[in-house]
Amino acid sequence: MKKYIEQYKLALTSGWNFMRVFRLILGLLVLIQSFFIGDYLFSAFGVFFIFQALTNTGCCGASGCSIDYSNEKETKATALEKVRSN
Repeated sequence: MKKYIEQYKLALTSGWNFMRVFRLILGLLVLIQSFFIGDYLFSAFGVFFIFQALTNTGCCGASGCSIDYSNEKETKATALEKVRSN
């Protein structure tokens, strides 16, 4: 159990970039604003952005939108010819 806690602490404290900070700030602002206006359904968006910031995931999850390069075929070089018109 202690191992998992240490891994989670490391994941929370490392890898912070602009988008991660932006999601955290946006989530906090949306969450606070939703409580001020009394729209508690809107707070789900704030919780979603805070969750994304804390877990360092995007809408697709951890590398869910990455391209699979293992099935990439080799491309052949083609020779180009100039066509001149009279």
